Amino acid sequence: MKRFFLAVILVFSLAFLNAKITLIRSSETELLVEYTIEPFKITAEGEFSRIIAENMGHNSIPGTPSIPYTEFKVGIPPNGSINCSVLNSNTTTIILESKLIPIPEIKSGEEVDYYLYNISPEAYQPQRGEFIIQLPETNFRGYHFVPVTLHPFVYDGNKNLVVTTKATIKINISGQTNFRSLEESDKGADLLLAQLINSQQAKNWRSNPRPVINYAPFGLSNWWMRIETNRPGIYRINYSDLGSLPLNDIDPTTIRIFSTSGKVLGNNINNNGAEFKEIPIYISGEADHSFNEQDYILFYGSFRDGYEQNEEVQSDPLYYNPYSQNQVFWLTFGGSFSGNPLRIQTDSSPSTYDFSLTSTPVIKQIETETHRREKYGFTWFSETFFGNNTTDYILTTELSDVSGSNDQKIQLRLCQESVGEGTVHKIQISVNGMPVYNNQDLHTLDFTWTGTNYFYIDRPISNLVNGINTLKIRVFRNSKDNLYFDYYRFSYQQNLNKGNAQKQFFHKNSMLPTICKFNLSGDLSNTLVFRINNLYSVDLIPVADNCIIADGNSKTFYFMLKPGEAYRPSVIQLVQPNDLTYESGQFDNIIVAPAEFLQQAQELANKYREIYQISSKVILVDDIYNQFNGGHIDPAAIRLALKYYYFNLPAPRITSLTLLGIGTMDWRNFSGFSAPKNKLIVWQGSYIVSDDYFGMFNTSYYPELAIGRYPVKNTNELNIMLQNFTNYTLNPTPGWWRNSMVFIADDLTNGDTNYEYVLTQFAESNSNDVHPSNLVDKIFAMEYEYDEFQNKPKARDDLFKAINEGRLLMHYTGHGSYDKLGAEDYMNGATDMGRFANEGKLTFFIAAACEVSQFDYWGFDCLAQKVVLLNNQGAIASFSATRKSFADNSSILLKYVLESLSHNRNPLGYCIMEGKFRYTGGATNNEMYILFGDPVIRVVPPERDSTMLVVTSTDEDILHSRETAVIYGSFANSNLSGITEIKTFDSKRAYSLGPATNVTKMGNQFYRGSSEVSSSHYNSSFIVPDDIIGGSTGLIVAYLWDETGKKDYSNYYYPLQLSDEAVDVANPDVPQINIYLGSKDFRPGDIVGTNTTLYADISDSNGINITGSSGHNILLVIDNSLQPTAITEYFNYDKNSCTTGTLIYPLKDLSEGMHTIQLIAFDNFNMPAVATTTFVAKKSSELAIENLLIYPNPISKDGYITFMLSLDAEVNIGIYTIRGKRIANNKIYGKQGFNKVYFNGRDDKGDTLANNTYFVKVQARSANGKKVEKTEKMVIYK
Repeated sequence: MKRFFLAVILVFSLAFLNAKITLIRSSETELLVEYTIEPFKITAEGEFSRIIAENMGHNSIPGTPSIPYTEFKVGIPPNGSINCSVLNSNTTTIILESKLIPIPEIKSGEEVDYYLYNISPEAYQPQRGEFIIQLPETNFRGYHFVPVTLHPFVYDGNKNLVVTTKATIKINISGQTNFRSLEESDKGADLLLAQLINSQQAKNWRSNPRPVINYAPFGLSNWWMRIETNRPGIYRINYSDLGSLPLNDIDPTTIRIFSTSGKVLGNNINNNGAEFKEIPIYISGEADHSFNEQDYILFYGSFRDGYEQNEEVQSDPLYYNPYSQNQVFWLTFGGSFSGNPLRIQTDSSPSTYDFSLTSTPVIKQIETETHRREKYGFTWFSETFFGNNTTDYILTTELSDVSGSNDQKIQLRLCQESVGEGTVHKIQISVNGMPVYNNQDLHTLDFTWTGTNYFYIDRPISNLVNGINTLKIRVFRNSKDNLYFDYYRFSYQQNLNKGNAQKQFFHKNSMLPTICKFNLSGDLSNTLVFRINNLYSVDLIPVADNCIIADGNSKTFYFMLKPGEAYRPSVIQLVQPNDLTYESGQFDNIIVAPAEFLQQAQELANKYREIYQISSKVILVDDIYNQFNGGHIDPAAIRLALKYYYFNLPAPRITSLTLLGIGTMDWRNFSGFSAPKNKLIVWQGSYIVSDDYFGMFNTSYYPELAIGRYPVKNTNELNIMLQNFTNYTLNPTPGWWRNSMVFIADDLTNGDTNYEYVLTQFAESNSNDVHPSNLVDKIFAMEYEYDEFQNKPKARDDLFKAINEGRLLMHYTGHGSYDKLGAEDYMNGATDMGRFANEGKLTFFIAAACEVSQFDYWGFDCLAQKVVLLNNQGAIASFSATRKSFADNSSILLKYVLESLSHNRNPLGYCIMEGKFRYTGGATNNEMYILFGDPVIRVVPPERDSTMLVVTSTDEDILHSRETAVIYGSFANSNLSGITEIKTFDSKRAYSLGPATNVTKMGNQFYRGSSEVSSSHYNSSFIVPDDIIGGSTGLIVAYLWDETGKKDYSNYYYPLQLSDEAVDVANPDVPQINIYLGSKDFRPGDIVGTNTTLYADISDSNGINITGSSGHNILLVIDNSLQPTAITEYFNYDKNSCTTGTLIYPLKDLSEGMHTIQLIAFDNFNMPAVATTTFVAKKSSELAIENLLIYPNPISKDGYITFMLSLDAEVNIGIYTIRGKRIANNKIYGKQGFNKVYFNGRDDKGDTLANNTYFVKVQARSANGKKVEKTEKMVIYK
């Protein structure tokens, strides 16, 4: 008798991507590593060649050759660096059949994206290739390291490829190698440490020097007033505006005003925030140390719009701030501030000047944010010039105090819609009826350009007038030509006339300081002139002899006004800011939420502590804006707050971030439609929207926190997601679904391309990266037929069938858009949400596809958002791209996410964080991938144990057909009991779908049974059928649910070696089959409902064939139909048996009348048997409960309560003592037909029921209020 068991072998070498890096020698100052390339393939793909090297990286530059490379990371000490040198290497040369395929350009199609493969000639020139490249040093949660990329493929741009197959690399490390860190470790840092090739040395070098984070010191005063201004000018605060303050107790000489200016902070990780800085102010009547009714305060205020304020947003100059308009100030008094309050001082006038001026340059820009060309970015347009015919477009604006015709010009910008790159455009423009020449000398009127880029016009004019000025733009067309008009701008000189309102004027445009005399006109009595160099440099310039003399430069400007002409602030409000910097406790997680979600945020924080023992702090996003950006809305303020907590709170440092609320790129609601979705701000770069940016403290490559967002618009949606979270974590649905996954790959065709085998290859590769004990279904769309609409509904149906049966995760690889997977409609957000029927079995939705998570556009909800907002259905979380992503790099990211989830069983956000920092080269692509769901939830397979012993009747380590095997297993927890379910699978089925596209699918299941578990141990047996294909990839898995701990376990054996060579075993019988309809009380000819259940007891001394192989299924034939139904999957062996079992199959929508049923079954040696019975079906329109059964009965530990319902109904199941006392109760929603409800053998207090007889009462209530009930005896006997 042969016994064999699964052993785990540890090899001291690291597998990085598609290469093996073996550490030959290591010390703190030197590493010696050996690189060996793993097997790769070169295959034809259309007119190109492609290098297939699983899990290697590619660049993301369209048009460049797709050349794989790999990466490893070297830890360095503080102030450290490395130097890499290749000591020796082996190379080989390969002659390609065709040029290497280029990185595709991803284009937007009518339904989904598509790939455009165009070669960039410059990128295909012969280039000197460096085998080893050191990327810039970076820092992840205190571990400093250098990413090193290896480039084993050197390509000449034509057909020659040189491959480095092996190399020895020496790495010298310098710096403070004797540094020893005393910092406490944390989960995030440990994940990174494991990826460093010199982790044993680097673990001592963690260093987190604390940066200075700018913030508002609200703790220095007890009184704060928030003041907002909405345009540039001098503002006035009157006595009545400060009525909320104790004015009688205020000495006005102690009043101060602060601001951070409101400039956009930008994405630079080294930006530690704008300084909360005092501005100078003017206070009338402060000398008497009292603030009276006639007193007032003057200060300079502005808004957040303007090119200078928004220069950090994007490279293309942006005028309107994307987050808010108003500039925010904070007024306080007294307090514990240092220094004297700042006041606006009067500057003395110089005695001489360089220039004498009677006018000032003025620029009036006319721009509104009304129309969008793209669904991303910050650029808006004022007008749309759409049409097919020549059309004049008239725009008007009013100008005042125009001084002469000198220095006038018109500037404008427009562009074509983003389609039809080759369109030629022609326009003419005129101002106040006079044409504007493109070329004055040639008298050319036409402005022409081609394509979709911006077109600028900047030309001199001379006919601007006071009052209304008219700009006419004539667009010439003889076919469709749609243009977006951005802005127009008039530049001119304005008279220095005081007028009856405050007036702004400018210093002479010169980078060097100059002194100017400004000759003013108008009523100048009691006029004040303020000189502004910037928000924090303001002074008064005395007016004498109708002029002022002042020094300044091109950035200096002035306001002249009488005190009564000062603007009133748009907001003056007493507030009590929450000082977030007072926090001194330790936290693992931060929840950021808007005020309307505060209650739910606090409930979630409590759940974190209850379920995972995670300490969490809730922060309102407005408090963050106030403290870390002076009240100005900016996503970077959230990072500053998190960065402050990361560096200043006690260790272990924060590791996760939960964001509550969805947001849009249109935070200011220019569209008029985004306000309902603007709950929590999004962080958009120039193109990408990513939550990763919030968690980048030390590096711009990867997020240093596990981050998840609840993409909700209101409390109802949030409550649904929180209830899903609660059910998933505290009331999980047990079952095999928690150890099962489904992968689906797009087909070959998209757009003009019909050779995209790579999508199937990526799906196959990623599916093979999960733990071998996980049960994986694969759907390859290229194996399915199109329907008349060029969709593949059978692939969609198979996907939803798997999801609704229950799958821990679903993983799609292919093309997509914001609302669908694939042009073939594998899943469509508009039509398919009703197909979800996976109550209590919520999946983790993964889509390696473009824009499936594009949540930030106000005009639609994206698919990844929709699937997580279903009530107890759909997905517990989703993970996909907000923008157009590259399949190569997405596949690598998801490989490591799956590895972390399936192998290491990490919390979901940590799996994603680990996947993102594994590969520096894919950082830009990875940023697009966003988690909708909770970052700390554990979406993991059961806790595994591989200590399974398989006993065979031969002396070989191989199981043969007809052989009986006995298994002895145990589970990780030492004190488990109950019933374990066991499944045994044949070796994987391997086949080819095309060039270099070899795929596998799970082997057929040939045993499905159960066994008693005591003290975590169990044993079982099975018979190997004739129909196995054999091989070395068989699998045995046992699953156990522990109701007490609400946790599941698995025990597995892999790889199981199988042979189809049969051993000599007698086969004395054929299967015995007994058929019942509705209940075991059935007799042939009985009347049953039109919706009933088929039961069959089937036994054979050599077991029943359940492989599902062709010709040997368990078949159901109704009324002698020529198309039998395969129902093999409904058969299960009895507990502790491999020879007897029961088949339970629902029969639905039978016609009324007499029916005949035949059931055909085969034993494991393929001997068939047939059983036949007859019955009468009768339809019932009334609610009824039929066939109430307890299985097994007696119950020793747990079991099931089964029954039939004639209609859908609310069901209450009560367990009663023989004295009539109800001791357990369970409410469910029952479906028409067969229902199966798990019973854990305990009462409502959690106590195990004693040996005795009990009653099970099932009460049902239909939608129309009809009530029925049925009672059955249940025996507990142990």
